[in-house]
Amino acid sequence: MMLLLYSNLKPETYKQRVLETSFFLNYHSMVENELVLMYELLNSEKFPANPNFTDNMSIYDNFELDENVSLNESNLIFLARLLDPNSNIYKLYWPAIAQAYHESIDLLSPLSASDYVNILKILKKEDEQLFSSFKNHISVNGFLKQSSSSDLIRESDLRINKFVTGKGVTNINKETLEKIISSDYGIIFDSIMLLQGLTPRSGYGRDKLISRKNSPSENDLSFLSENDLIIKMKDFLSKEYEEDHAKGWEAELEERYERYLSEPEYDVKKQHETQLSVLTSGLENLIRKLKKFHSNYSEDQVYLHRNSIEEILIDRAESLTTNDSFFQEMMEGLGIWAPKYEAHEAYETFDPTAEFISAFSYSPHSKNEKDGGFYSIIINALYYLYFSLLARLLFIGDKKETGIDATSLSLLAGFSTDRTIKNELTRKNSSLERAKKEKGRFLLYGKISIESARKWLQEDKRKLKFKDIVHSGDFKKELNYLDLKKIYDDFCLEYKNIHKTPFSKTKKMDFRNMPENRFQKTTSETSKNPLALKPNVKNKLEADFLLEDKDGTMTIVEIKKHLKTRDRILNALNRNKHKKTKSELELLEKFYAESETYKRI
Repeated sequence: MMLLLYSNLKPETYKQRVLETSFFLNYHSMVENELVLMYELLNSEKFPANPNFTDNMSIYDNFELDENVSLNESNLIFLARLLDPNSNIYKLYWPAIAQAYHESIDLLSPLSASDYVNILKILKKEDEQLFSSFKNHISVNGFLKQSSSSDLIRESDLRINKFVTGKGVTNINKETLEKIISSDYGIIFDSIMLLQGLTPRSGYGRDKLISRKNSPSENDLSFLSENDLIIKMKDFLSKEYEEDHAKGWEAELEERYERYLSEPEYDVKKQHETQLSVLTSGLENLIRKLKKFHSNYSEDQVYLHRNSIEEILIDRAESLTTNDSFFQEMMEGLGIWAPKYEAHEAYETFDPTAEFISAFSYSPHSKNEKDGGFYSIIINALYYLYFSLLARLLFIGDKKETGIDATSLSLLAGFSTDRTIKNELTRKNSSLERAKKEKGRFLLYGKISIESARKWLQEDKRKLKFKDIVHSGDFKKELNYLDLKKIYDDFCLEYKNIHKTPFSKTKKMDFRNMPENRFQKTTSETSKNPLALKPNVKNKLEADFLLEDKDGTMTIVEIKKHLKTRDRILNALNRNKHKKTKSELELLEKFYAESETYKRI
């Protein structure tokens, strides 16, 4: 009997999955050195993907490669860091993608820069709100640089090629950046949510339905019609059809329009499945867009300032290398991207900047000789996500496919290779079975029975349990990264800030005054603080501290015990943990009952 993996509507289960996913994005995705993570992904082995899924898609734009996709699950960690505005990976890639987007725009009939200036002057004088909207429209879509041909350049153009010419430097501020990348950012976040069994978008996940508020008014329609920009529907139908037939068409189109605006009836599984389909298309478009950025450059940089995304990434990397923490990460990873210098006697003073930056163009240590450097990492990671969504869609869909291939099943199981699946198929006692080929039917998606694969994924020994669909019951609810980030931050604050719960009965205090924060300060800074810290000698094993208040009283602060409890909860909710121990289940039950963070989800 087929296992039902997609109909869990218990609110508590949904809350637990949201919490678990928040931890994955913010805790389990944390790495000590993000630059090392990038190199590990770049140099990881790659395995062939199902060719039926990759018809006209190759990972690299200008390289003749086999259609490969890395099964390294660290690709998801990379994408999780790409979502965090505080990560180095975010700071490297998103500004480069935003600028590459502007480089790739081709306007068929652009207004001149002077035209834009004149329109802005009129709007600023007549309608401040419309002025602001139009200014934002120009900035986000990169119209100024394209309209000015070569007069308005970017700051990075000067760094990439010192011979460029121009009259002004266009600006992408933080607000503009967020608007440019918002769609791509949302596609990546929403795709990760779907892999966790969460349905992130409202409705069926397509673009927002048109509303009456955004529909053109009769006056707008008349204006557009009078200026030959549109033909009113009634007039068009009258020309195309006889009178009676035209009236019938008009009535039918009006009925469709009303139905289009009405609220549909939703189904949990259909909503999840539809969003899987929508987002696989979104990922495919994002990959193709990045490939366009890869090839978008001009041989004549002096007059036509078109830069490829690799050049822009190199510029971003050079800008970040002046940051002390970023430079320290480069030094820590020196043994990976410049191993010849690790044994050098001047290793401590060696500057790894040139070696690191060169990896954005190529990777001399990559197992793939034609690898595209750090640009290829994001493409590979997106492919990992893309194929994972396709595998999930095949697994939960209602289509009549009977088989799944080894690569897709490996992705669902969280394996780094497909060898385990292939070996499993050769074992006599394996629960995996080959699909039975139906008469006159070709098994397009693979030779492993989907029904047996479902059972196999539910076995206790599996590393990664298949994430069944969980639902809040609210079909209009949407998830976003900031909401999940806040859940994690609140959880950490709850376990940094001493609170009166059974987890700790010590004094409540502001987290900024916590010993773990102040104890890391220098001795001189600590001595100036009236709240002096002293180790509790009687209880060294618990690493507690005596907190001396201004009035001289002492309070025991159980920092290590408190943080140890937090880490135990994080470990118990690890997304890769299929089977929890009795003690972990008891801890989580207590946590669910008492945690303020959990109650607020």
